[in-house]
Amino acid sequence: MGGDHRPPQRSGIRRDGHHQFDRGNGVPQRSVPFVLALMRKAGRLATRGGVSRLLAWPGRCVICDQLHQRDRTVFAEVNAWSRDSLRCVRCLSIPRERAMIQTLIDLRPDWRSAAIHESSPGSRGASVLLGTAPGYSSSQYLDGVPPGSVVDGVRCEDLARLTFDDASIDILVTQDVLEHVMEPDRVLSETRRVLRSGGVHLATFPWYPELERSRVRASLSSTGEVVHHAPPEYHRSPVGDGSALVTIDWGADLFARAAAHGLRVEVHQLPQSRRQGIDGEFRQVFAFSALG
Repeated sequence: MGGDHRPPQRSGIRRDGHHQFDRGNGVPQRSVPFVLALMRKAGRLATRGGVSRLLAWPGRCVICDQLHQRDRTVFAEVNAWSRDSLRCVRCLSIPRERAMIQTLIDLRPDWRSAAIHESSPGSRGASVLLGTAPGYSSSQYLDGVPPGSVVDGVRCEDLARLTFDDASIDILVTQDVLEHVMEPDRVLSETRRVLRSGGVHLATFPWYPELERSRVRASLSSTGEVVHHAPPEYHRSPVGDGSALVTIDWGADLFARAAAHGLRVEVHQLPQSRRQGIDGEFRQVFAFSALG
């Protein structure tokens, strides 16, 4: 997913939903009505909370291409933190999701026929696309629920104690999950156990390579109580009370820790491309696979 790394010319959208559209931005004339419709959809984002600005421009989305065989879209950015605010207005994906799917296509072009499990999926973009594969399954971590149980149609799994058989998964997917696990080394061990030969665990998470050692922010005591080693930090979560405690800031020792559990790690970082909706911090995709 290469392309022009310079920010494309953007169309301004005022908060009343009106837009300015420059037909000299490389969009084919026949596509103008389609793009204008998406621009109006982007304008409606301005009515939502947390909007400090609204920039919108036409581009191409890899997820929409895989879902609809039509990659033309409009990207809308509602604040300066591009990682979470630069959305495709069609599939609602954000940059890390698009980077994840492009990496998946590059590494496993046969992904649609693979056994895929996603931990803690979302309800948009990448998770919706992955869910179209016949071999896809998903789970959430549900506090107090035994792993492997199903509650209201949702399977509970603990990444540190997966109930899957050995060598049963081709592709394991976690999007911004590994910074929330209490037992990261057990999670790495379980990843190695459940992956089939040639399998891969694709993960996104904030990575701080300037840290020589990963920083533990929270852990469990012998009695199961949460012990904080740094000021508590929370991210949004699709389950529970809507928040997830950050337990670890992954550092440069990621590779050695993974190797100790029989895993190699490849870091994939797509070049910045506003046209393809790839921008923002922490857009690396980590590919864990078996050593050997």
